[in-house]
Amino acid sequence: MSHRTAVVVTVAALLVAAAAPAQTDAAAAVAKANGKLLAYSTKEAREALAPVTDRAATDAQVALALGRVLEQEKKYPDAIASLQKAAKLAPADPAPQVYLGEAYLRQKKQKEADAAFKKGLELAKATTGFDSSYFQGVAQLRLKQYDAAIGSFKRALEARPGSAETLHQLGVATSFQQKWEEAAGWFDQALAKDAGLAYAYYYRGLAQDKRGKKDLAVADMNRFLKVAPSAPEAALAKAYVDAASR
Repeated sequence: MSHRTAVVVTVAALLVAAAAPAQTDAAAAVAKANGKLLAYSTKEAREALAPVTDRAATDAQVALALGRVLEQEKKYPDAIASLQKAAKLAPADPAPQVYLGEAYLRQKKQKEADAAFKKGLELAKATTGFDSSYFQGVAQLRLKQYDAAIGSFKRALEARPGSAETLHQLGVATSFQQKWEEAAGWFDQALAKDAGLAYAYYYRGLAQDKRGKKDLAVADMNRFLKVAPSAPEAALAKAYVDAASR
């Protein structure tokens, strides 16, 4: 090997070594932010993402996490732009399309939301594993394909047993089918795995109300308000608690 070749190889190796810690840092920040987002700890999610936010222009996972933070901050146009960027950076990944659909729903743009969910479903079906089944389920749920969604979530559970997110989604899907007893059971399991799963309290509260268990419903709505006071559904939860106290 010539001296020049050796120098080139050494420089390339140094570049790879430098990139690896940066990628690891970004993945760790995104993972931490995602956990905070599930708990609706939006401020903490943004703080977790802050060291890598400048990479959102080139890193799909950072752009995706940032879009979800912006959606919880109710900055919907910015959220949509960041999620669209994530979708462009990772065109085969169903996650940006599914979260994009959620952001469009917040803006009451049903046509755009449905298009994003359909695209997410198409992409999810082209892959395998937990993410494939999970994002198929979310897209199907939003497209009102409830039986299909439940099947997808159960496959996701097989791939990742005990996934609190998936148990929660099964609760939501069965709630939409008005199977209140079954839904409450799924939410119980989800919260047993992750007591900080904010929306599981809200949806379990709704299920408890439909089961005629008003005290349990009020308790869950109060927990939801404590965990996620700025969530879009917080006003509905507060109205329920206020009405129950009269």
